[in-house]
Amino acid sequence: MTPSQPSRSLLTNGAIVPPKEKVATLQHGKPIMSAALEHSVKAAVIQYKDKNKWREWGMAHYRGQGSCILLYGPPGVGKTIIARYLCKLIGYGLRELDISTFGSNQPGENERRLEEFFLECERDGKALFMDECDSILWDRAKAGADSMWMVGVINKLLSLIGKFKHPLFLATNRRQELDPALNRRLIAEIEVPRPEYAERMRLWQQKIPSKFPFQPTPVQLQELAAYGLSGAEIENCVIKAAQEAIISKRNPQYDDLCNVARTEAAKHTSSN
Repeated sequence: MTPSQPSRSLLTNGAIVPPKEKVATLQHGKPIMSAALEHSVKAAVIQYKDKNKWREWGMAHYRGQGSCILLYGPPGVGKTIIARYLCKLIGYGLRELDISTFGSNQPGENERRLEEFFLECERDGKALFMDECDSILWDRAKAGADSMWMVGVINKLLSLIGKFKHPLFLATNRRQELDPALNRRLIAEIEVPRPEYAERMRLWQQKIPSKFPFQPTPVQLQELAAYGLSGAEIENCVIKAAQEAIISKRNPQYDDLCNVARTEAAKHTSSN
């Protein structure tokens, strides 16, 4: 079994876990992206943003193999935030699907529950989001004796994805582990890289609350951006700096942010 393949122990012993539904709203509005990335993500949903033009040009039939958009890239770069932003942009509510949504030990029951879930979303006009989709949609050719039971689930899921007419977002850190049959069901495949320097400066500005006791100067923002952190890592830095300052019974300082940023950057460097 590959690391991304789930075992039955990860399931919920037959209990139905209510699927999570997210209202597509963002605390800070549009996520911070490079111009190239923003162009790619907006292009991926243009058939929903401008439905009339899409139909007028006779393009609607091109969704015959599904309306699936794959966002892939390293952890913490904003794939989930982008999916929620796109749903907000095109006016869709968003429901999340993961392995706990079905989770039955009865043969064929998982497939039935998946079909019911997709039909419900189709009827309600909801978009779907699957984070860490490699945990479910892994390459069937790699199935071993202890994971053969998942092949039927993957087959069913691929079939449902191919028929689903509303937006369906997949996110993964492990693009290479996905089943190859997913490729023809994708209408867009977007790499979400670690942010560049200009985006990192904007992320530091965004992540530090306006009420935070310390506000960095433009020069300090440039220095913080030089650490090369992702949005999630920057957020962790702000949280840790605040925690340390409160424990020490003082206001956070620039050095606090620098120290935790240096530590986070070292973790990223060692992992590579």
